[in-house]
Amino acid sequence: MTEADDNSDDWQMMWGAKVRMPCDMPDNMLKFCIQSVGNELAECSDVQFEEEGVTIAERVKKLFDENWGPSWHIVIGKNFGCYCTHESSSFVYFYYGDKACMVFKAG
Repeated sequence: MTEADDNSDDWQMMWGAKVRMPCDMPDNMLKFCIQSVGNELAECSDVQFEEEGVTIAERVKKLFDENWGPSWHIVIGKNFGCYCTHESSSFVYFYYGDKACMVFKAG
């Protein structure tokens, strides 16, 4: 992240993640999202992430599809930007450690 991206008004620490504000997701869903991603990332090293990153995103997607219906998209990587169209109350972009995470529903 650049220094301009690190403006404290634009980011808020929530449940161990640095969340880009404003996010468009209810608090209960946001907490579930951050905890789900955190649990998956806690169990792998950077080397494992390079090999299993897609599998981790697929597991988080499955959890979201089961809990809040289909059409969720999960992107986990290192320092990427985003711009997407999404359903109302179903978007968040955050950092968990050094991993950028984008979770949204579209479709």
